Amino acid sequence: MSCPGNGTVFKKTRRPQRQKRRSKIISISTCPPPAEWWLSLYFRHYVRGRYRLAYRFKQMAARMAADSTLPYPMPFATAVGGLMETNRRAETEQRMREAIHAAPSPRRRAELQWDLAAILFRWNRTAEARAIWDHNEIRRDLPHYCNPSFEQLIRGKSVAVVGGGDIGLRQGNEIDAFDVVVRTNHLHPPSSADAIAMRGARTTVSYYAFAFIRHYADAIADAGTARDLQAAVIHNNAHVASRLNARCGDGFARCNASHASHVFMGFPLSAQRIVLDLLPFQPARIKVFNCDFYLGGRTHHKDYAVFSPLMPAKLAHHDLLRNWRLARTVFSLAGVESDPRLTDILAMTEDDFIDALRDRWHPPA
Repeated sequence: MSCPGNGTVFKKTRRPQRQKRRSKIISISTCPPPAEWWLSLYFRHYVRGRYRLAYRFKQMAARMAADSTLPYPMPFATAVGGLMETNRRAETEQRMREAIHAAPSPRRRAELQWDLAAILFRWNRTAEARAIWDHNEIRRDLPHYCNPSFEQLIRGKSVAVVGGGDIGLRQGNEIDAFDVVVRTNHLHPPSSADAIAMRGARTTVSYYAFAFIRHYADAIADAGTARDLQAAVIHNNAHVASRLNARCGDGFARCNASHASHVFMGFPLSAQRIVLDLLPFQPARIKVFNCDFYLGGRTHHKDYAVFSPLMPAKLAHHDLLRNWRLARTVFSLAGVESDPRLTDILAMTEDDFIDALRDRWHPPA
């Protein structure tokens, strides 16, 4: 290469190339466990209205969750739920009894025994379930469940369990005629004569969901102080129950069991959860009102709809088909009555229920 000024020639030297640093590639598997993977397919197809395909994927998730030969352990509740979903009763009971034997505290042992009783009841082994529920030692270790005031309120009484749905039936007089009227997320009496005619005016006991408690703990306490309520049942939160008892009087609030394993990878709806919670206290009669499994046009009445309307993505977490199966089994075994709308729904075949669910949330274009 020559310089333009004096003709000097320069040789072009080649710079030594920097040695490229090889990055060590670490292969990390991002694939979730098989049960979770199948469950993700369940959610994906459920929200698109492909219910039958979604439930096939959920059945596969249950098989994976129940498989004890996998190289990684499944959470206890997931494994038990998978065993129940695949109808492996002997293994379910064995797993529960092993957990009871290995429980780290008397309270945890009693909680597991309480849940085992609910499972046995669902399997039509009602005498064994009653024996566990009535066991004095178990009741002693579960003071937050076995509240003597609550038991006195329920035992031998007729109980109306009133859901939050607006099904269009005027059943208020019949509801108010029961000894005990149970509602969900109750804050204040009905706001109009029409609401009273449809849902009744009385509220004896109210069950509160965890998400509701976080926003309305003070309003619940106000209702208890005003004696609009005689008892509040808090979903698995002993701390909030203690706070309410301190303000409204000892025995006002109690916790209820979760019964999470009854709906595999999902949550029981309020009516099923309440009935399962009431059975150990031996009410004389239970009848369920205003529950239509979200098949109606209005999912909640106007005084109840505090949160955004439930959409298919949220309903997938509850799994309406499993809840429908649970209601049919438990209501039949316990002799639970239902209003005409719920009676018709529980009399459906499984295919008819899935079709009704699809027509409600994914109607044909």
